[in-house]
Amino acid sequence: MEKSSVCAIVPVYNVEEYLEQCLDSLAMQETPFDEIILINDGSTDNSLQICQSYKERFSNFVLVNQENQGLAAARNTGLRHSRADYIVFIDSDDYVSLRLVSAVKEKLKTCRVDVLYYSADVVFDFKVNMNQNEYHRKALQNEGIMSGIEYFEQVFPNYYIVSACMAAYKREFLNTHKIVFPHGMYFEDNFFSLQVILNADKTTVLPDSLYIRRYRENSIMTGAMSEIKYRDLVKTQELMVSYIYEKDFLNENVLLARKFAIYQTAMMINRLGMCNNDNFVREQKKKLIEKFFEKWDVINKNIDADSFDSTGLLVILYQIRKEMESGEYDNLIHKYWLDKSCFIEYYDSLFAENRQYIVNMLIKIPLGKKTEKIGIYGIGKHTDALLKLYRHFIGSIECELYFIITSGDTKKTFMDRQVFLYNHLPQDSTQFVISSKVYQEEMKAALLQQGICEEHICLLYDERDIYDITAVSESLLNG
Repeated sequence: MEKSSVCAIVPVYNVEEYLEQCLDSLAMQETPFDEIILINDGSTDNSLQICQSYKERFSNFVLVNQENQGLAAARNTGLRHSRADYIVFIDSDDYVSLRLVSAVKEKLKTCRVDVLYYSADVVFDFKVNMNQNEYHRKALQNEGIMSGIEYFEQVFPNYYIVSACMAAYKREFLNTHKIVFPHGMYFEDNFFSLQVILNADKTTVLPDSLYIRRYRENSIMTGAMSEIKYRDLVKTQELMVSYIYEKDFLNENVLLARKFAIYQTAMMINRLGMCNNDNFVREQKKKLIEKFFEKWDVINKNIDADSFDSTGLLVILYQIRKEMESGEYDNLIHKYWLDKSCFIEYYDSLFAENRQYIVNMLIKIPLGKKTEKIGIYGIGKHTDALLKLYRHFIGSIECELYFIITSGDTKKTFMDRQVFLYNHLPQDSTQFVISSKVYQEEMKAALLQQGICEEHICLLYDERDIYDITAVSESLLNG
């Protein structure tokens, strides 16, 4: 099979501190890139000079200058300039494995797919709570070539990764389907990645970690959420739901469309809850909910809700339930439930189902037994939600309870209880509870390394669980 050429597209904007490490990783590849296109997006520091020096030293570097237009526009500029068979996107504060090109080209010898996915490792420039394996692709049941939708069905939502930098894309495929990054918005990867995965005829996955993502303070990814970012998050969600509601896809993949619309809408609603502007939040939530209900009659027709859908639906419908007295959603209620009493009946059935699900989860933990000494791993929102739900649905906490942290000050207390490091735990403990879904495997591994028996570790979640208790706690606690 004819060899495939590979191009790296690198948007650059005021990253002089990190740029040389990034460009060195591209220049020193075991197998060279055929093209490395640097898009200087109006940098005002020394980034342009650094780019020029690499262009002069290496024949495969191309430099394009433009006025500052943002990450999406810079990537789109790179796409227009490239002539290679395959494209990889590199953020200029990250870097890549020196075998990225050789690994991609070796795989492409046997399969000229539309998208070749791979994993990434993470490096931290500052202390941050994050799942170390967030960017590791899940081992799939089908490790061969599959359609994008087949891949999507296997990984969404627990193992769905939206980073555009963790794949090689056939340029002809992107051009044919007119897939570009939405201009002038944050979270551009979300919509781009959805377009890619729904249109790809052939995809496959390399298990290798070929990309290194840097977490640094005040980057686009780690910087504080502003109202502009929240608004763009909602706009992106509206774009994605509109796209997944397109007639052909919806008719052929109604279960997947339903799962995506419910999950994404519910998670966006929860994320908006972190914004402090109540009027803004109410306005943005209404946009999300109205967009979600555009195809309710289609995605809800003749489909029995499973526990997955039930939890997400409860999160969405709770927003309507809260605003019933204001009349904010009267039109939706009358359109789909005829009147408020029918809506309440439907809502109450979802509530009862989720209440039982949470009760079944919580009764595994003997917090009500005075003879038990239990450590809960974590002192954040997951533990807070767990204990509130336990008291609300099960009863008072009678055990000798303490909390576990991975690092930090053990002199402080949490909920007036002692805090211990995971490697200095009380010897007479009877059980260890992990409250976080995201960090569950890492926390379990940390406890096992300390010689704690697996049978004494209580995990709240298994592979089938999609939402954690924080997602549904507000609606369950407030009825």
